[in-house]
Amino acid sequence: MMLYFLLTIPITTAVWQGEVLSPEIITEIRMPTAYLLGGQKCGSTSIFDNLEHWPAEQLCSGKTIGNEAFFFKKEKHFFDHFTTTADVMKNVEMYSKHYERCDRNSVLIDGTPNYLCDTSIPKVMREVYEKLNLDPYSLKFVAIFRSPVTRAVSNYEHGVRNSWSGYINKTWENIVEEGFSGWEKRLSVTKDGELPQTYCTPLEASLYAVQIKHWMQHFKPSQFLFMSFQQLKQDPQGIMDAIATHLGLPQKTEFSRLTKANVGVYDAPHVAEDVLDFFKPHNEELFAFKTNHSECFYDPEDNKFRFEKDLTTQ
Repeated sequence: MMLYFLLTIPITTAVWQGEVLSPEIITEIRMPTAYLLGGQKCGSTSIFDNLEHWPAEQLCSGKTIGNEAFFFKKEKHFFDHFTTTADVMKNVEMYSKHYERCDRNSVLIDGTPNYLCDTSIPKVMREVYEKLNLDPYSLKFVAIFRSPVTRAVSNYEHGVRNSWSGYINKTWENIVEEGFSGWEKRLSVTKDGELPQTYCTPLEASLYAVQIKHWMQHFKPSQFLFMSFQQLKQDPQGIMDAIATHLGLPQKTEFSRLTKANVGVYDAPHVAEDVLDFFKPHNEELFAFKTNHSECFYDPEDNKFRFEKDLTTQ
């Protein structure tokens, strides 16, 4: 998707004064009040499609601008394209134009799934809201997870199916080898006491605990709602009720069935034991985090937070 973004993103004409937009422009800036962070291939598009059932005066995902591809209605790919606070500020007026027709009392939402797995984003996002004189701690975040191995395989197959540049002529084994190597390099440059960065590669995008901890360094636990794809499949109505409450929306009773989106049909590749072993400590870390921050998780007694059974070795 990033290739499309590079081809279609319009150029901003914002008045720029160092790192401060002119007061005239700041008062007109329209920024999201909520983010559907992802994860990739975890059901975020199904959730977004359900959120579109609310009228625009209550929840607004904005519009596409210029020659943007259709999926920019959901995912604006702004904070994962302009990666420094200075660059974001230079282009924030353009981003704001997506929401210029939205009611000011509506929940404005961006559903870019790359925002979860690119852990350079939360710091930049917080700084940008502060520079715009907007309260970053009033934002609401929603994220959905699934079995890390299943998500990674789905991510790989989706990339192959859509002929993304990083997947052409690559096998699942190639992707795994690159993932292991990339993560080792990431750890080697991480200073003691710091969290390693993750990026949106098939394996790293499944390292949910690291991603969450990055976001928690810049925002408060009460701003987040986490859930799993397994919960969404079992009870889409309950999930949408929880999201509506989290975002301050009225309840709707029309989600008895899961809305499927971006579904692919493929034969699952062989998943070696070393892949399962790679994710095991990260899964344990995620569920330990849940124990300590249960307020962030959708976890009712009749639909506990959990993952579907992982793909197993063949």
